[in-house]
This record gives sequence, structure tokens and C-alpha cells, in this order.
Amino acid sequence: MPIDLTKPLAWKSATEDEQRMLSALQGNILKGHGRKSTLNIFFTVDPAKAHKMRAALRELANYHVTSAYQQLLDTEHFNQTGTSAGPFVAVFLSAAGYGALGVPTGQIPPDASFLGGMRNAALQDPPVAQWESAFQGLIHGLVLIADEDGNAQDLKRDKVVALLHEGGGTVVKEQAGKQMVSAAGEGIEHFGYVDGRSQPLPLMEDLTAEAQGTGIARWDPH
Repeated sequence: MPIDLTKPLAWKSATEDEQRMLSALQGNILKGHGRKSTLNIFFTVDPAKAHKMRAALRELANYHVTSAYQQLLDTEHFNQTGTSAGPFVAVFLSAAGYGALGVPTGQIPPDASFLGGMRNAALQDPPVAQWESAFQGLIHGLVLIADEDGNAQDLKRDKVVALLHEGGGTVVKEQAGKQMVSAAGEGIEHFGYVDGRSQPLPLMEDLTAEAQGTGIARWDPH
């Protein structure tokens, strides 16, 4: 049965096709991962070893990346027990990364902003020459590892970095992050806004909770 993407999805009563889609979709897209600590691993790809990196990324996706469905199960586990289900992992590629991996141009996402890259995003950032040296060159990919337990995060980091090295990749920067919260205990962005407050909510369960909690009179997240 076709999945209707024009309306919110109720994941707890999802059809088999919807569950399959959620299992094939990377986490942190339909909702945030919710962990308090992150490690961002920026890496580059050696085009001469693209076949090795494709194999490494395939293993990373199959055995380490958290699917959207697993993330929802993990969130439910945390809500019921108060304990983390373990590290969350996501992988991101830039347009330059797709190119370095040898992906044909017609198969790279065609969005103009994506293809242009953040260096050319006209965000009123300082000149590239004033950026941290690790970010002045092209970045091909990023692996995000998030968790509540620093030890578990470190163990996952070692496995991820080993895979990237096996693929002939180079880690150019590792950047740690910590969640910021408001006086009310809500996660906030670095600008001070409540994290995710003005974003659409594609899951019916989140819409219901928002309507019953904060309310949707001033902002309808449908």
C-alpha cells in the first residue's frame, strides 16, 4: 500500500510498508535524537580509494547507524524506564563527498543550496580564511554520535573512526557538543530558542503530545 506523505504518520500503528520505510530511513530526520552529548566526526574521502570508503560506509550504515524506527523504539524505552538505549549514530555526506565517492552527478541530490555547499551559502559568515583550519578545506562527510554515557560514546567513536580509516578516509576534526537547556529544562539552540519549537511534526504521536502540552494555537506544526 502506498505511503501517504502528505499527512502525519502514526508510527505506533504503522503498516508493514510504513515500518519498512522507517527502518530504511536514518534517524534524527523525523525528530531529534534527544541525547545530551554529541561527538561530530568530520572526514574526507580519498577519491582513489572510493571503493573502499563505499564499503566502509555500507558497514557503518548496516551495523552502526540508527534507523528512524529504532530511534522511536529507543525513545519509548527511555520514556518508560528513564535509561538510555545506547549511542545514536547518523552519517551525512556533502555534495563534494558524493563526488569523491564516485557517485554519478544525476544521482546526487539536485538541491542548489546543497550542491553549492555551506562555504557558498551567503550566511554572512566571516571569510573562509578566518574559519578554523580544519573547516577551510572541503568536508566530505560527518558522523554524529550522540549518547548519555561518555564511555559508550567513546567506544562507538573508536569503531567509527576505525571504519573510516579502513575506507582510506581522513578524520579532519572531532568536535564535542553538549545540550543546553532553559530554566524550564527545555533543550535550547545556541541562539536561546527552544529546540525544534517552530518545526513541523511529521509523527502523529508528537502532534498529539504538543497539542496536549504546549498547545498549537499560536503555531500549528501540522
